[in-house]
Amino acid sequence: MNRFTLIAVSAALLMSSCGAKKEQVQTEPTPAPVVEPTQTATPFTPNENGQTTLLQVKFWKLANSPLDSIAAAYAEQLSTKDTVAYKTSVEAFTTARESICKNSGISGGYEEYLWISQNIGNPINRPLLDSLNLQSM
Repeated sequence: MNRFTLIAVSAALLMSSCGAKKEQVQTEPTPAPVVEPTQTATPFTPNENGQTTLLQVKFWKLANSPLDSIAAAYAEQLSTKDTVAYKTSVEAFTTARESICKNSGISGGYEEYLWISQNIGNPINRPLLDSLNLQSM
């Protein structure tokens, strides 16, 4: 009889806990990563003819994925309507973007990265892209 009582009580406790509703906890959005600036960008002077160098293309490739990741990480924070939070997020995003470019070897920072992005498809760069088995969009 003791064994039966013990089993019955255990089963009742188990069944009562299964029907209990779990309290939902709202979580804050995950904050975007903070990237400390390692160096400031050196002033960038673009080539007038749009020709990129081998190192620029290699460093540009290194920066692409992290820049995409950081943009995705900050997307929610940059869509806020709170002016103060928006300005703080823009500053943090800009700092992170510059750091990624510098750490990837792009000495001119994001300005140079954009210039490379805009000029990589220039016909003058075709031999360089072919040698690296790259295609421009």
